[in-house]
Amino acid sequence: MTLIFFFIASQWWLGKHPGGFGPLFAVAWSLGLLRTILIARLPERSERTGARIRIREAVALAREPRMRRYLIGVAWSTGVRVATLPFVIVMLRREIGFSDAQIVTTTVAMFAGGLVSLYGWGHLVDRFGAAPIFRITNLGMAALVLALVGVSGAGSGTLLGLVGFFFLHSLLASGFGVADTHVLFNLTPSHAPSRALVLGAVAVGMIAGLTPALAGGILDASLHSSAAPLGVYRAFFMVMAAAQALAFLPLRGFTRKADSEDWR
Repeated sequence: MTLIFFFIASQWWLGKHPGGFGPLFAVAWSLGLLRTILIARLPERSERTGARIRIREAVALAREPRMRRYLIGVAWSTGVRVATLPFVIVMLRREIGFSDAQIVTTTVAMFAGGLVSLYGWGHLVDRFGAAPIFRITNLGMAALVLALVGVSGAGSGTLLGLVGFFFLHSLLASGFGVADTHVLFNLTPSHAPSRALVLGAVAVGMIAGLTPALAGGILDASLHSSAAPLGVYRAFFMVMAAAQALAFLPLRGFTRKADSEDWR
């Protein structure tokens, strides 16, 4: 809710002051600093000894095949997703001609989709298991990204369509996140849960941090070629849609039956 209110306020601000991102960045930076201060005194510690968790203890859990498949699948899906969405916004701004206020409108929709769907996804994961949710959400996100190939102008219909895109993409990403959390908690050793949670957060976070930079470098090089910029973005979205569609493959084994199996 805080993010939605922030982006609504940002939309109003940018409507009054086009290009005035400085104050918005200052507010966001200040809130990030505050968050860092608040969590600085909350280090992860071992439940058995109270000592700080060592990296090698957490990484050792990745030797277990199910944990390894989980990490590969979640990092794959998350990495593709976070490497795609920023460049949708770049295309809308540079090639389609969206205003700053229009861009913020689509961003609000991105957070609203997750907000309204989390409770429902929880029920679906509990009833059907994580595997079908992984499949549906990845294929759904892939279809949405592929649909971006048809974007060509900045009319009111395009804005409405992009709001729908970000809303539905967020809704599906939230479902993937609920299934992800469900599996991670099932894989977590009851005697030392912090190691598994740290491994999941750090491993996926590292991939999610690297893939946008890699995608940006490839996209930037392609845009400096003789190809038409809009054509480059379309090819990029087709490749990313294919990668997103395949991301559920390592996660197929996390069915309801598998939930009852205890490897710990």
